[in-house]
Amino acid sequence: MKERKIDMEKSTHELRKENNRLDGLIKEENQAVFTDIICYLRGSKLSEHDVEVVRFDLTSMVLEAQERGENIGSLFGKCRDYKEFCDEIIDSLPKKTKFQAACEFFSTFFLACSASLLIGIIFSAGFSGKIIKGKLPAASIKISVGEGIVIILIVVIAYALVKLVMRSAFESETIFFKISTIAVSTVASAVLIFLPLLLKDTLLTLDLFVGIAIVVLMFGAGKTLERFI
Repeated sequence: MKERKIDMEKSTHELRKENNRLDGLIKEENQAVFTDIICYLRGSKLSEHDVEVVRFDLTSMVLEAQERGENIGSLFGKCRDYKEFCDEIIDSLPKKTKFQAACEFFSTFFLACSASLLIGIIFSAGFSGKIIKGKLPAASIKISVGEGIVIILIVVIAYALVKLVMRSAFESETIFFKISTIAVSTVASAVLIFLPLLLKDTLLTLDLFVGIAIVVLMFGAGKTLERFI
């Protein structure tokens, strides 16, 4: 049996990189349950660093079981409740600090805003209209009220859906969860599509390069905050 060790003093980024490498060694038959476990842990109040440490330990356990010719179920017994197992891990470790929680929120917020604003710039009439006609994009772009609301909604909906999926990792196969997800996705898609068509009044006129600079700054801020999670 191969011995697997990792320096727990490594940064979260380094731990995640090592875990991603080891994930490729997990057999397909074990991937679904393993992914649910990690998703559930990510949706908890554990810090990202602690999640990656636990992830490494669990990955090592799964890989050792595979070497013995066993699957992930053998680690907990056939009747083991994976959610209960995760809750025990969560309860045994310190929760993320308020500072870490704030960094996580604003990192997600800035990254989502940068992506949403970039989408808004690309699909705005002042930019996409010129590109479609084979012309250079205008020096300034107009973002309508509907497009502005969509940018905000994309951030909120994306954050909420990610948290919902993580916290419902062990319920994703239930009929109620599937129906709820389809309903929410349908309503959200309809809102995001029709709002720009209904609310066409100009919200603001933005210089193209200023807009791109804001996108870059938000992306950089989001990535910087990730280091403190």
